[in-house]
Amino acid sequence: MTSPQKPTRPLAMRPVIDVSIALIVCVLLGTAIAMGSWVLVTLIDGERTTLQALPVQYAYRVSIKPSTGADVPSPDRLARELMASGRWTSVSLEDRDGEKIIEVRSDRWKPGLPEEIRSRDYSIGRITMGPVWAIEKLLRPSDLVLVAIQFISQAFAFTLMGLWLTRRISRPPPTAPTSLTKAILLGAGGGTIAFAISLVVEWLQALIGVPVSEQAIIEQVVAEPLGLLVVLPAALLLAPLGEELFFRGYVFRKLLAHTRPAVAYGCSAVLFAGIHFNPSAFLIYLIYGLALAYLLARTDRLLSAMAAHGVINALSLSLMLF
Repeated sequence: MTSPQKPTRPLAMRPVIDVSIALIVCVLLGTAIAMGSWVLVTLIDGERTTLQALPVQYAYRVSIKPSTGADVPSPDRLARELMASGRWTSVSLEDRDGEKIIEVRSDRWKPGLPEEIRSRDYSIGRITMGPVWAIEKLLRPSDLVLVAIQFISQAFAFTLMGLWLTRRISRPPPTAPTSLTKAILLGAGGGTIAFAISLVVEWLQALIGVPVSEQAIIEQVVAEPLGLLVVLPAALLLAPLGEELFFRGYVFRKLLAHTRPAVAYGCSAVLFAGIHFNPSAFLIYLIYGLALAYLLARTDRLLSAMAAHGVINALSLSLMLF
């Protein structure tokens, strides 16, 4: 007589399809809110100026210096080599607080660092890579408002969809609820650990020639005091609230209730990483997604994941600024 086998939860595709559709609707809703707000702002401003109307180029901004004893060209000579290659629309070099920053631009996307930099023994610092929306030309407050609207609208859409969808999930009450104070402390500690792991991953990616780049639009906006003022609330409050309500409160919990735990962790983390539209940092966002889902599963309190998310964003902004 054989013992009865323990039933396994089937891999149901319907919940995966449901959360994917919800994510698409959420992105479309955020885009619609942003576009409506852009129209309102440009009408008030009296000009039809939007980010899409500005010229677009792809840029790499890299802080470099020759390693000790390395027989490599100086940054000035490197800049001349890059310009002479004819593969770049423009090359510029600036000295910021003793740090050489070289910027190359192209009208076409060229994945990876320029060969002249990657193949030589340079000490490479912070890298910014991605599309440039000519934000250095945004001088009026209304222009920065347009950028802020883009961030805030998406966070607002995630919050609305998350609040509505989480109420539609039926789940059993927690058997051993974590206290509010402990959940917040676990979230803050978990966010710090996740950020530390991301720094190790970033270092490893740089070693293998696939450096992690910051989103260019964010770096350019926070460089302006007014831009930083509008990004801080979105990064520290709105993004943790909206994204955790949607990705952990709805996506993770729904998948966890209807599929295997591995599917719930994996799908929610992949969707979370993908929505940031930063291929070079996909692995880092994937780690964040897994860590935030674990904190929710561990404490059964969304506030724990929100606290961790806020800590991660605060540390990321601090690293970007300092």
